[in-house]
Amino acid sequence: MAHRPSLVAIARQLIVFVSLHGITALASAIPASAGPYDTVERPVSLSLSFTGFNFLNDDMSATYGTVPAVGVRLVRQMDERAEFFVGIQYAADSGNPYRGTPDFRTGKKTELKLTPVDFGVRLNAMNHPRHRFYLGFALRYLWMSEEGPWASSWYDLLEPEYSGWGWGLRFLGGPEWRDSSGRIAVGLEGSFGPQEAAVEQQDDERDADLSGTEVRIYVSGLF
Repeated sequence: MAHRPSLVAIARQLIVFVSLHGITALASAIPASAGPYDTVERPVSLSLSFTGFNFLNDDMSATYGTVPAVGVRLVRQMDERAEFFVGIQYAADSGNPYRGTPDFRTGKKTELKLTPVDFGVRLNAMNHPRHRFYLGFALRYLWMSEEGPWASSWYDLLEPEYSGWGWGLRFLGGPEWRDSSGRIAVGLEGSFGPQEAAVEQQDDERDADLSGTEVRIYVSGLF
């Protein structure tokens, strides 16, 4: 029996469609530079980063606060102002899901692990060889794991691990500064967007809302 697509699925397709056309329009609107854009050819570069995740969901935010992450990103220059990237990060933190509840002050905490993988495009909106400002978006696939304690009764705490995969869409932007050779860069990137994951433990399934903002600091250089 055929099923009609859900409103959520239609909304996801619409967001991706609008994002792709928005990036294309932005690229067309940016004027070409009058002089040399780069001091060196930069076909491929590698960046190392430190990121802080902040959740919009009240429970996730109150439990974990800002979650730290480290990551690497491989960047391929497509033309004078556009680049494609693939990146992976690893984040881990702990928190108390029963904060302020005297019955569950056991000292035990939940353990959260995240591994986002991003595929994205960035466009430079400045015509300067050393100063840049990037705008772009990324499609994200994410693995997450969250381990108890979870309360099965007023006096019993279990520690199962919920894990699973999810997806997300990130809108990003930020400045980048380069040295005089054009081979080394330091940048600051902020992003936001919807993100969710379907996690399960045996027969118990849950949806995790991981939507939020991120601030990423990175250093990149040529291979």
